[in-house]
Amino acid sequence: MARAARDAGRQLKALPTHKREAILLRVADDIACSEAEILAVNAEDVAAAEAADLAPQLLQRLKLTPAKVRTWQD
Repeated sequence: MARAARDAGRQLKALPTHKREAILLRVADDIACSEAEILAVNAEDVAAAEAADLAPQLLQRLKLTPAKVRTWQD
């Protein structure tokens, strides 16, 4: 997954600015439209992590808030 992300980043970087901006705006829109689903799935992940006694510091990093999700759109 990390390799795929790195490769995609390189491809994105090679695009002309106007195409790159259009893609990033589309991604931001998709995140905005999926915010409720993202938060619901994250809540399930947090519950599983709590049940597995994940360290409190890691739990705090795992938890998403609407504000955190919105920062991905900026």
